[in-house]
Formats: sequence, C-alpha cells, structure tokens
Amino acid sequence: MPHSNITSFDLFLFSETEPVLQFTDMLSKTKCSSRTLRRKIKTLGIITSYNANSKFYTLPKFAKFDSYGLWENKEICFSLYGSFKNQQFSVKDKV
Repeated sequence: MPHSNITSFDLFLFSETEPVLQFTDMLSKTKCSSRTLRRKIKTLGIITSYNANSKFYTLPKFAKFDSYGLWENKEICFSLYGSFKNQQFSVKDKV
C-alpha cells in the first residue's frame, strides 16, 4: 500500500456528530498503512479509549473531560491521563 501523508487536515473524519472512531474506520478513510496511521495517532495527540480494548479514538478538542479527567461517549471511556492505570494514580493524588 502506498504511503500517504496524514496531516491533521486529513483527519477530517472526526466531527461533532462523529467524535469517536475505531482504528479500522480511520484506516479505511485515510488509505494509509496501519503502521503509518499508528505513528500519526501518536504525533497528533489523538486520544485512545481505556475500555473496549482501546479500539476507539478521538481528538482532544471533542473530549469534554470532567474534574477527574474522564469523558464518556456512548459508553466509550476516555481519560485525560491516557490509560486507566494512569487515571487511578491521578485521582488518588487529588484526594
């Protein structure tokens, strides 16, 4: 598969009406290799869900985190701190 340059503009696939996507959705819309997409996910700061086997993604601008750094969209959970393990440490530090 040819490599394509993914920029934040190319990730138009996220929208107000569809703020959460699966990796396979992003892969088919960007038409790049999975390795390239994973690399871009890291560099663009795309957030990964901490439940559902981390298979959902969103952009930080769509996530409305509460005071504990959590956001849920249709039972898909995201943490401002990345993994749930990091989230637990963060909440513990606040208490």
